[in-house]
Amino acid sequence: MRISSDEVQGLLERIRDATRPNFHLACSDLFTYLDAHIPDNPVLVELNADRQAKWSGFPSQRPGVWTMPAPRQDRESLAYDLFRRVAEMREDGRRLLFWMYHQNFDQNVDRFRGDFLRHFADALTRIGRAEPVDVASDHEREKQQKFGILDAPNLLDSDLAAPAGVFGRAVIYFDLDNFKAINSRFTERVVDETLLPAVHRLVASAALNQGHAYAEGGDEMIVLLPNSTLLMGAAFAESLRGKLSTFSIDVRDETLSVTASFGVAGGLEGVALAEVANRAKRFAKENGKNCVAIAVAENDFSIWKTT
Repeated sequence: MRISSDEVQGLLERIRDATRPNFHLACSDLFTYLDAHIPDNPVLVELNADRQAKWSGFPSQRPGVWTMPAPRQDRESLAYDLFRRVAEMREDGRRLLFWMYHQNFDQNVDRFRGDFLRHFADALTRIGRAEPVDVASDHEREKQQKFGILDAPNLLDSDLAAPAGVFGRAVIYFDLDNFKAINSRFTERVVDETLLPAVHRLVASAALNQGHAYAEGGDEMIVLLPNSTLLMGAAFAESLRGKLSTFSIDVRDETLSVTASFGVAGGLEGVALAEVANRAKRFAKENGKNCVAIAVAENDFSIWKTT
């Protein structure tokens, strides 16, 4: 599945923001490794015309091996071309770039050296062969112990400390409405075996390739959307609210439906957004439930209307 140029550009900006001054050096390591190990890869071959045009005056050491140009903007431009082609070709290519950004590129990749280069070269090989790519992604993140579906809540602070992206970020707090009554009716054990795992799976699917979903408690969940405005977060929350409102599950020969109340905060600030989103969620609870409240300001909340 192809993705829009805006989405690709957002990923490139995240990578740039995560690496900051080391990115142009990392590009040299990247192409040196790829040219040495997979010179005939179709993705790289497609770039040759661009490389010849951009790197005129920088002769290759030998056929199929290129020397990086000196200007850092030219190095970065070539890397962007490669990343853009990878992301536009396949969905798992997009996930590969997201992994590069999310795993703290500058520290863990160590300027593209080591295992990351091997992993990236292997991914390009598989993409060139139209084979599935085993992208290191969310399944390697620590999960909440009780159900093992959503991310562990302790990951939220470190994720909020990562670069926000040009649009900032949105944090969504929500929980199921009337959950105590549901627990009393069916017992906590039955709810833990039926309802909550199903809801967690729905939320995890909704957040896939959008951001991260965390289990704060059994029925309380959080979604972090990187590079998203407040309104983008509100639209996501409203879509998820609608999806939950049509969700049902059979529990003890009864069909159980649920609703949820959402609070959304957005901006460039990090950890503080989570508390503001939580207060917005409480505002939604106090104003009819099964709705989305947005934080217009730190202590100013409004019910989101889609019309």
